[in-house]
Amino acid sequence: MQFRRIEIRDFRKLGQAGIDDIGDGLSVIVGDNEAGKSTVLAALRAVLFERHRVSGDVVRRMLPYGQNVRPEVAIEFDLKGAHWRLRKAFNQRQEAELVGPGERITGDAVEDRLAELFTFTPPGRGESKRNEHQGIYGLLWVEQGRSHHSLGVGGGRDTLASALEGEIGQVIGGDRGRALLSAATGRKEMLWGRNDKPRGDYRQLAEQIDQLQDRRTTLQESLRQHEAQVAALSVREEALARHKRDERLQKAIEAAQATKDALIRAQ
Repeated sequence: MQFRRIEIRDFRKLGQAGIDDIGDGLSVIVGDNEAGKSTVLAALRAVLFERHRVSGDVVRRMLPYGQNVRPEVAIEFDLKGAHWRLRKAFNQRQEAELVGPGERITGDAVEDRLAELFTFTPPGRGESKRNEHQGIYGLLWVEQGRSHHSLGVGGGRDTLASALEGEIGQVIGGDRGRALLSAATGRKEMLWGRNDKPRGDYRQLAEQIDQLQDRRTTLQESLRQHEAQVAALSVREEALARHKRDERLQKAIEAAQATKDALIRAQ
């Protein structure tokens, strides 16, 4: 399965959040503490595995603090070459809609179709439990503070744990592990000396960066002074042009007056 779009409204601390145009490959959600990263994952788990008619503590945990609203989660995803749109609204005016190739399903039938698509056992009237109702997809939801030992799905958990431990053992143990550590240590000694100070080529590059930054600061200051001088020159040029205009006007006035005086004398 590949997520393509996520939209969340009034779910826990997220009033409105959306992620569009999710591409192939690894997607990473980053942000400050308490920014809502875990809330996004909780919303995804809810729209996939919780019944839209769920009630009690389950739906209360979806609500923003002190508010009785309508949490809504909508996603678009690709599964086995087909594109799907799923939307669920909880607590008030509960709704569920699933749209896929040649079909549009609403209401309770959405839950059954999701269970068929993802091959899991849907919960009854209560909360979806990771080790009972989420099938192999339960392996994807690892919350903060949990290790792989807390994952569900029985034999799937053991298989994943064994695979991880086997791969880690191959990396950090035996000749391969010692070679890896030796290479990492050698690389570190090439770049850093005592007290983690740069050395060798790395030190030279760091010094060049410092020099270039100093040069950049000097050039920026020179540019600022030059721009200030250009601005001052523009002001002076405008003043000079104004004086020239005023001088021409005065000469025209004097010429007109001289002509008038000549006419008076000629009469």
